[in-house]
Amino acid sequence: MNILYIGGGFVGACSAAVSADSGHNTVVFDVDKEKVRKLSSLDRDTIQSCLHEEGLAELLIRNKDRIRFTTDISEVKEFSDTVDAVFLCLPTPEKEGAEGETDLRYYISAIEMVGPIFAARNGNSQEKRIVFVNKSTVPIRMIDLTKELLEKQGVKNFGIVSNPEFLVEGKAIEGSLHPDRVVIGAETEEDFVTMRRVYQRFYDATNISFIEVNPYEAACGKLLANYVL
Repeated sequence: MNILYIGGGFVGACSAAVSADSGHNTVVFDVDKEKVRKLSSLDRDTIQSCLHEEGLAELLIRNKDRIRFTTDISEVKEFSDTVDAVFLCLPTPEKEGAEGETDLRYYISAIEMVGPIFAARNGNSQEKRIVFVNKSTVPIRMIDLTKELLEKQGVKNFGIVSNPEFLVEGKAIEGSLHPDRVVIGAETEEDFVTMRRVYQRFYDATNISFIEVNPYEAACGKLLANYVL
């Protein structure tokens, strides 16, 4: 499959590395040039100086032919015609001075940046369906805002999935390669099928819980897990 990650932080970079290791053609877009330079270096020490995630450098080097990092939006445009899934891995910190309220400015900015690109895909026909996947920690009803933002940009023929991460920083590769559960929140069987293909190695595993729910339940599960922590 062809998978695009928006955001190359510890969640985006590690998840993308595992996708490449699963055989998918993977592109990671980030606006941070220095981060992209280091993650693209194919040098273990340089990669670790950017994200100290055990096993990340080895995965990136081993799967160098299936993953690339870029700050060039034109590469996203070139990739957009064939993309199957777009993972949104943006920082969503708590608003300063507003307890419990999420700061969505990075998320909204990213959607506004890439939305017009996907509205123009396939020569403006948008004939290939794509799935936008919320990997970030987002409010429970974020799927509604994401849909509204994309439609405002003219994007059609898409689904939105909630796929929360339960990763521990510093151990994200181990958590991504050996999850105890994968939670997929989707609205249609078509989107569940796409996500099963994305996570085929885990969907087929007998020791991993592959949980399919609606997007709101998936987002709730992430917030409850954070609360327990």
